[in-house]
Amino acid sequence: MAVRSAEYPFFLLLTRLAARMVLPARSAASLRRLRRMMSLGRWAPLASGVRARATAAGEPPGVWMTPARALDGAALLFLHGGGWTLGLDTAHRMLASHLAWAASLRTVALDYRLAPEHPFPAALEDCLGAFEWLQAQGYAASRIVLAGDSAGANLALAMGHALKSKDKAQPAGMALLSGMFDLGGGGESFHTARDAMLTPGFALAMAEHYAAGHDRKDPLLSPLWGDLGGFPPLLIQAGANEMLLSDATRLGERARAAGVEVRRSVYPHMWHAWQVWAPYLPEAARAVREAGEWMRERV
Repeated sequence: MAVRSAEYPFFLLLTRLAARMVLPARSAASLRRLRRMMSLGRWAPLASGVRARATAAGEPPGVWMTPARALDGAALLFLHGGGWTLGLDTAHRMLASHLAWAASLRTVALDYRLAPEHPFPAALEDCLGAFEWLQAQGYAASRIVLAGDSAGANLALAMGHALKSKDKAQPAGMALLSGMFDLGGGGESFHTARDAMLTPGFALAMAEHYAAGHDRKDPLLSPLWGDLGGFPPLLIQAGANEMLLSDATRLGERARAAGVEVRRSVYPHMWHAWQVWAPYLPEAARAVREAGEWMRERV
């Protein structure tokens, strides 16, 4: 049962506790321990009416999420967050299932390779491979939507640059939730926002794990800085209190200037990646519902 909006400080407390566990995890050994811990437990149930199964041999690694009433011939490719390092954990499986239900789309929640063991461009290559695999199964690019939170939103937008550079078809749309689009940490909110989940030091440390010395201005790493002309419609969600709000604002401005259809939604009082609290937090449930309806319209 969802709590009342007035009770969201409880979720702020839980988010801060989670952040305290995550923030020290900067070494490879501590990241591995954190991955194991975040994959345990049943506290994050999947959306009712969504059937989950691990992908089979020959399919992209991850989890299929199939809602009871899925649209025919359309699919969602979900790219999880976690700083490119933490994996398809319990919370992101929950988020993927609720997006699948809200969009009425059969969904692949991709378990892409992780930094620092597999730095850039490994994760991006896996995302592109999964997109191509879906097309090989009969899903037209125009009937595939991408969704990702945080690092996953970065990967989705970077896919647009990679596809454009190879003159390949773009997806039907991209739902970008609390994305980090500038790995250099630019934008006013990056250093001024009081975010319950992220700190500048942690975000930049995770970006370095992934970038591994590459130029962070490369649009495949910081997709904010590339030419966005020809990109598909974008849904950009951000919390008013999150440190990546400037990334969302700047992306919206640059995309519109390039002629891209943009819907930008800023949720009052919300922090980084609050959407993972769906369906317990009303603002998270509303954000997931908005994303689901928007994605369903695209296909």
